[in-house]
Amino acid sequence: HFKLKTNKDMMRKLIEVFSYRNDISQRRAMAEDSLALLLARHSFSVPNHLVLRQQKAVLNRIKTNSDYHVYRMQRDFKERVFQLAQKQAKETILIDQIAYAENLQVTRQDIECYLNLTKRPRMKEFIYFDPPISKVDGKEMPLSEEEMKHACLREKTLNYIIYHLTQE
Repeated sequence: HFKLKTNKDMMRKLIEVFSYRNDISQRRAMAEDSLALLLARHSFSVPNHLVLRQQKAVLNRIKTNSDYHVYRMQRDFKERVFQLAQKQAKETILIDQIAYAENLQVTRQDIECYLNLTKRPRMKEFIYFDPPISKVDGKEMPLSEEEMKHACLREKTLNYIIYHLTQE
C-alpha cells in the first residue's frame, strides 16, 4: 500500500507513525507540510459555500470534544474555525484534483488496508483526512462503497504526493 519494498522502508514508515513531536505524529506533520507546500505553489480560491459547509462539519466535530465550551470562549474562535475549514476545503480540492490528474485508482485491497488502519487508535495516525461518518445518533450505519473509495483515494493520493516529494 505504501510501496514498501524492504524491511528498512517498513521501519521508516513505522517511525513516521510512532514518532511524536509537540503531540503531532511525524506522519501528520509530513502530510501537513506536503499539502502546505503544494498549496503555497498552487494558489486558488475556494467557493464560499464549500467553506461554510466544511465549517459546519468542523463545528459538529468540535462540539463532541469535552473542551468545546473552553474553545468557544476564545475571542478568535469563529475566525480560527473559518480558517481551519478553508484550509481543509483547499486540501480536499487539491487532493481530488491530483487524484484525477494522475488517474489514481482504488482497488478492493486498498479499501481493506484503509479499513484496517481505522481499527487501532495509533494506526489511525496514518489517516489524514477524516474517515466517512458511520455513526448516526449513536447507531452504526452502513457506508456506501463509493464513499469508502473516495476516502481511500484521498489517502492514496496523499501517500502518492509524500512518496514523490521525499524521493531522493
